[in-house]
Amino acid sequence: SSGINAEWPLRPGINFSEENHEPLRSQCLRASSKLLKKPDQCRAVSLCAHIYWSGKNRENEGSPMNETKRVLDSMKKAVRISNQCMEPSVQVQLFVELLNKYIYFLDNGCADVTQAMISQLVGKIRDDMPGLEAGEATNQIVQHFNSTLAYIKSKHGMDFPAS
Repeated sequence: SSGINAEWPLRPGINFSEENHEPLRSQCLRASSKLLKKPDQCRAVSLCAHIYWSGKNRENEGSPMNETKRVLDSMKKAVRISNQCMEPSVQVQLFVELLNKYIYFLDNGCADVTQAMISQLVGKIRDDMPGLEAGEATNQIVQHFNSTLAYIKSKHGMDFPAS
């Protein structure tokens, strides 16, 4: 045996100690926040939430970290960044993507993701959607949003009737 861990590529970060893992996670979040385009920043910051949720290191013996507070901090930051996007259709698309990420964390046991958070984001999307220009991009956003709402209703029993 060569001593090379064949699972290494499938389990990034697991060979790091917490002492080294935390700066790595923080640097990823910091670098994500410095991307030039706001949509890229938003998506990258929301992806960093996954590092805090499913990241692994030696101290937790390969179990996901599930750092709920850091997940929510990353997601809230992503929402703030999406609010800074100037193009309305891009902004609404980002909100729908973030809604899906919130649902992912809810589905995977992140108890601090609440119905109130989800309702607030659904309301923001609904408020902004009428201002979008008609076209294929808007149709795709609406379809993605409606599919997400249908999933939330079927999986979690949450209903968001149109006001």
